Amino acid sequence: MSLNEFENLLERYITDCCTDEERQWIENWLSTSTLSEVSQWDNLPTAQKDIFVAELFDAIILDNQSATKIQKLPGRHKIGKYSWIAASLVISLASAAMVYVYQEYWKQEQIQQQEQQEWLSLKVPVGESKKIVLSDGTAVWMQGGSSLQYPKRFGAVASRTVQFEGDGFFEVTKNPQCPFFIKMEKLQTKVLGTSFHIQAYKELHNKSISLIEGKIAVHAEQEMQEKENIADVILVPNEAVEYDDRQGTLIKKQLSNNLSAEYYKTGNLEFAETPLSDALFRISQIYGVEIQVNNPKSKQHKITAIFYRTDPIRKVLASISQSTQSKVDWTSNKIAKIIL
Repeated sequence: MSLNEFENLLERYITDCCTDEERQWIENWLSTSTLSEVSQWDNLPTAQKDIFVAELFDAIILDNQSATKIQKLPGRHKIGKYSWIAASLVISLASAAMVYVYQEYWKQEQIQQQEQQEWLSLKVPVGESKKIVLSDGTAVWMQGGSSLQYPKRFGAVASRTVQFEGDGFFEVTKNPQCPFFIKMEKLQTKVLGTSFHIQAYKELHNKSISLIEGKIAVHAEQEMQEKENIADVILVPNEAVEYDDRQGTLIKKQLSNNLSAEYYKTGNLEFAETPLSDALFRISQIYGVEIQVNNPKSKQHKITAIFYRTDPIRKVLASISQSTQSKVDWTSNKIAKIIL
């Protein structure tokens, strides 16, 4: 055993990472140590330290019988002679280890605090989709025109909070001791561990949250609650809540279709008596096209339909045109006019 290996062994003992056999003979050996000459260890030449380690290793066998052999060795005086060196080395290593651990602890604390204070932002361009996994394992599938603000690291905090806007599906990592909050414009959702879909573009007055699995609580921001007397809404699977920021209402609904998580992850669209203008806006974000409507009364038209992300945009608009008795005029591949 070299001096370096011996020091590593003692360091493992100090950090409680050694085996039971190693711990046994180290503690038996240290029981004979005296600390009167501790200060002399640093002055010893490396060669003498190596001799000491070699003699010590020759005298001690790492097995279950090592403790007995140490106590009965005829040459015990050799070990006793150098016992103060071992004690000194242990103290030196312990001191160094304590300083190192202390420094590393505070370094990690500072890093975690900085990461908790450091917020990141993700904006998904229209016509695209992205998946992001947060530091706690929570996954978010975001559609075009959506944005998410989140801490780089949640760390040891009482709650996890993010800010979201747009169209996204959340699978939140369960942690009852650390609830997950999603803040939206005028709305907030509290989650313990579940999966659900959010549609909350700031350009639209109507927001909705559909629960697939778990349980969530949805409530309006404090000033809206006080102003409009809006009660919290608790959702269970296959329920949804719709919020109209013009009327300040939260309305719970039963989902008409038993849609799966995969349906929402891929950017599919479901409309149920949805104002045409709102539907066209969401379609424009998902497909990355500009849709113009020539009639300001388009809000009076409502549509009920399900469109899959794999459906071509021209097919989607043709279907809407047929249901609203309108005409679609494509001025380019990215610009369409709906003529009512």
